[in-house]
Amino acid sequence: MRCCYKVGQPILAAAGFLAGARRVRKSSRLGEPPEKAAAGKIARPTIVGSIVIALVFCFSPTHAHAQPAKSTQELDRPLDIPDAELWNQRGEKIHFYSDLVKGRVVVIQSIFTTCTTLCPLLGTTFSHVQDTLGGRARDVRLISISVDPATDTPERLKAWGARYHAGPNWTMVTGNKYEVDRVLRALKFYTADKLSHTALVLVGNDATGHWVRTSGFVPAARIVEMVKSLLEPVKSGACFSLPSLDEVSPCES
Repeated sequence: MRCCYKVGQPILAAAGFLAGARRVRKSSRLGEPPEKAAAGKIARPTIVGSIVIALVFCFSPTHAHAQPAKSTQELDRPLDIPDAELWNQRGEKIHFYSDLVKGRVVVIQSIFTTCTTLCPLLGTTFSHVQDTLGGRARDVRLISISVDPATDTPERLKAWGARYHAGPNWTMVTGNKYEVDRVLRALKFYTADKLSHTALVLVGNDATGHWVRTSGFVPAARIVEMVKSLLEPVKSGACFSLPSLDEVSPCES
């Protein structure tokens, strides 16, 4: 099953139903038995209903946040990240840039704890990234920023992280909404409606200024490839190398 939902699929399915209904009505005019002609009449309102449901699902705001990123992009300039004063999942006061990002290789996502569709997938992906990195996980900071800080207390974030066996280098962040929004805007994660929050993930090396924006639905192994490429300049001074953007497909079987 493909990981990403394609907006056009419900419309295409509805169009297929409609084409079938037309064939039913056409055959009934060519002398089919009355019961089959009646089936065509019954089908018509059903088809209309299917189209309406498909369109409602497609454009419903409650599903908007399940839309994944469409591509992977290497940013052409370093990010200007504010040093906002926030709180981690242990209730400790932190400064976002200086305590979590400065000089580090980081992987950043946005979540909220009451999300039941997209966020569990993002949490699972981070958990797999953490496990796949193994010993190198200590060289990387995973960061999950709440887009619903009014609800997501440090305690709620700690419980959310426990579901995915978050280790010591995985930090969940909340705080004053204004300060959280400053960070989200700088990362291009901001949305006024939490249900429309982005499925993007940022992978970056603050020391070298290299940043990549990708879908939160790429396999964890691909994110790990990007992370390892970004770690090399930190460890050995090697030339920066990134997997081909064409190879990092946002949706795979």
